[in-house]
Amino acid sequence: MSEMSDYDRENIINILAGDGDWYAAHLIRLIAKADRNNLGKLARVYPEEVKAVLERLGDRRGEVFTSLEWGCCHDTAECIETTREQRP
Repeated sequence: MSEMSDYDRENIINILAGDGDWYAAHLIRLIAKADRNNLGKLARVYPEEVKAVLERLGDRRGEVFTSLEWGCCHDTAECIETTREQRP
């Protein structure tokens, strides 16, 4: 896949709400729904997209992305909430 477009990066929330029917829009929604194991697989192929979605969902410092344990069974939302709770 080509580099993530500025439009996609700036409109992740709208895309997650259902806007768009192009490949990257479907990918963004898939990333947001992925459990930790599948998120890890997606991050290997689409690292820029995974990081952008996680940052937009509240992981501003990229902590979830950089701490992904590829064999973990947690879902993305739980991991993001855990990271938020652990912030100083």
